[in-house]
Amino acid sequence: MTQPRTPKPDLRALLAAAWPRLGERLGWAPERVERVAVVTVGHRNPTLDVTHAGVRYAVRLPRPVLQAPDWYRREAHNVAIAAAAGVTPPPLVLDPADGLMVLPWIEGRPAERGLTPAAAARAGAALRRLHDGGAFEAGDDALGRLDRRLPRLRRDGAAVLAHARGLPALAEAVRPILEGLSATRPPPRPCHGDLVLGNMVDTGRDMVLLDWETATMGDPLFDLATVCVRARLEGPARAALLDTWFGLVGDPDGLGAVRVRLWEVVYCLDKAVTYWANGRGAATPDRRCAGWTARGWSLLAAPGTRAAAVRLEHQAAGIVAARAG
Repeated sequence: MTQPRTPKPDLRALLAAAWPRLGERLGWAPERVERVAVVTVGHRNPTLDVTHAGVRYAVRLPRPVLQAPDWYRREAHNVAIAAAAGVTPPPLVLDPADGLMVLPWIEGRPAERGLTPAAAARAGAALRRLHDGGAFEAGDDALGRLDRRLPRLRRDGAAVLAHARGLPALAEAVRPILEGLSATRPPPRPCHGDLVLGNMVDTGRDMVLLDWETATMGDPLFDLATVCVRARLEGPARAALLDTWFGLVGDPDGLGAVRVRLWEVVYCLDKAVTYWANGRGAATPDRRCAGWTARGWSLLAAPGTRAAAVRLEHQAAGIVAARAG
């Protein structure tokens, strides 16, 4: 897990709303708390690093206003599936009413850019176990989000340029890739959906995956592409991730690797559009929108992307023709 920040004097007070449940379900007592520090503030629930009676835990605080009525109920179901797959620890407490969660502390290091091949292989193995596991309750996925948001982006036209000058053109350039990925999508599998580096903890034995709020059913290669983008994987580390995930089945025609490469471009578009959508009413555009737009253009221009897009287009055309016939 990420290294905690310097504790603030009022951190213990943040636990006040959770104490009745912590006492009832775990037998905790306020006087036995030895240490409290912030792990992350996040945009939903702050998470604390808490040592109680000599044992270290991660405690996600309750959220006063819910994301959606069934947000944490769905998360609880999906966490149970992920824990059964062996990729995340079972929560000691997870209250679907408001998201209060207690996890055993994971001793390890958050994933970083430039993963070693060994660490990338551990990530590939964890994702393979996840993707082969039981079905999640479906939430949102990148194709669904973009399908909803891109029509509005195209209507807004010049107003989008204040957020990122290259975003409308990127959306148009990526349109054939989106169509190809949609036409060739495999049967949905359980996906993490938000593999930022802080949500992967490397213990040296396994890559533990955390934060399942946005888990859904979807194309598993989106998860692989997310790791490639976030960790900037190329060369031996990228090969280790993909080779481990494809395993004995392999990727004999290379189309799996093609789809991962193109999902990376779509991932950047999805992030740029998300920051544009979230910041439409803000006085100042979110700079991350422009950053992800630039990253999308960079990946689109990278060696091999054009050839990958052509292969996907041919595959998609063949599938469409077969369905029509």
